[in-house]
Amino acid sequence: MALEAASSSRQKRVALALLIGFIAEFINKICPLITLSVAQKRLGLGSLGSALFGLSILEITLPLVMFGYTYYGALQLPRLADDRVGQSRLVSQIVWLRLGHAALTALGLFAAAQFITSWAAHRDLLYKLLPFLFIAAFDMTFFNFGQQRMARLSFWVGGFKLLNLIAVLLLVQSPDDGHLFALLMIGASAGVSVASAIWMLPRIGLHLVPLQDCWNLLKKASGLAVVVFLYPLYERFDILVAEKIQDAELLGSYIAPWRLVMSLVPIFMVIATTFLSENIAARDQKAVEKGSHYALFLSLILTFPVCVAAPFLGGDILAFVFDDSLRDAAPLFTIFTASILAEVFVCILGMQILLLRRDLVWLAMSMGTGILVGSLGAYALQDSHGAIGNAMGAVLGRILTVGIICYRIPSILRSLPWRDYLAIPVGAVVMGLSLIMMPDSWHVLIRIMLGGMVYLAALGALLWKQLTPLLQKVLRRPSGPP
Repeated sequence: MALEAASSSRQKRVALALLIGFIAEFINKICPLITLSVAQKRLGLGSLGSALFGLSILEITLPLVMFGYTYYGALQLPRLADDRVGQSRLVSQIVWLRLGHAALTALGLFAAAQFITSWAAHRDLLYKLLPFLFIAAFDMTFFNFGQQRMARLSFWVGGFKLLNLIAVLLLVQSPDDGHLFALLMIGASAGVSVASAIWMLPRIGLHLVPLQDCWNLLKKASGLAVVVFLYPLYERFDILVAEKIQDAELLGSYIAPWRLVMSLVPIFMVIATTFLSENIAARDQKAVEKGSHYALFLSLILTFPVCVAAPFLGGDILAFVFDDSLRDAAPLFTIFTASILAEVFVCILGMQILLLRRDLVWLAMSMGTGILVGSLGAYALQDSHGAIGNAMGAVLGRILTVGIICYRIPSILRSLPWRDYLAIPVGAVVMGLSLIMMPDSWHVLIRIMLGGMVYLAALGALLWKQLTPLLQKVLRRPSGPP
């Protein structure tokens, strides 16, 4: 009975975290779309491209501050559930180490801005973004992972995205406000770090710790740090390639659709992080594999139809969010959606299964290989195919990463219910056919809504046998006392 009660409690916690997470992510999706639309119209592609490039550089270097401490802290917390002194010691070590990393990273980024000539146009913005490295040092969101409190984290994220939108609407008015826009965008993430610190530090405490203890933690977290750094680089390496060979205007036309597609990432990240939080507390590998299966299945349900719909709606979506000047970037939008699909597999199969079983060398090698091959491919293809070539080369590298990860876990892949997974592309194809039949004169939002309804109907019909027991369980009323 105790095990049954624990299982029921876990299911309720996961369901609540997903529900609040999706509500927050609805806000989180609407806000960035409006923010990007407003920014592009008020800043222009040149100023927007520079602002987004500066943000991308900071996002790539932030893992040097976070290092492997976020995952290490989350993995250690279940073992320290009833040890407040141990939690305080762990938090203090992490904060002081991160502050040291922030200082070294800020110095390195300052030097890079001085000596990389192509960054000259973005130098002032990068300097203004440096203080956020130190704010990130106090981020306590690993408590949300380690203590299975993802609903609270989703609430913070959605709230700060909404505040960010309001600030952009009020303060960003002209191309001269590009730096302010970048600061407001990173400020939303910094707000989550500050909120988590205000919530946890008074409860846990922060004090001085011996240098030797910090050094020992540094060594223990080093393996995780490589993975933590490679993952955001895996997401953004093509931006670095594009910046080298495009002017600000072209860079803006590349990064704008890329950023729009990447704004879809938190949709499946709600699922991924919720199940990661639960998998951290799992007691055996089978439970981890089961949780990862649910995370992968639900993430593909949400992202696969985006890839299928992109060729039909990409131009209209870009024109709606931005303006007609970006309609020609529709092929880029389509290619970027393939990157999102690749990221689902890397995030779930790599950052959960391989990471939690500490197969860090293979995980790092797979992402490093994808980054290297993708960068070389982007350089090579851009000479003949321009921005499209850059995106195609990058996507090939990301797909290679997925292949290498899958090669490592054949037994887990064989255990997945692939007949259920097959319903996802079939339902998406039915949706694609419905989009073809819809008149182009219909507004893009109407076509998205109707296409989504067709997809859900097709998916529900294909998975009806699997859904029936769940619906019966949900609808069944608890019996009263005898």
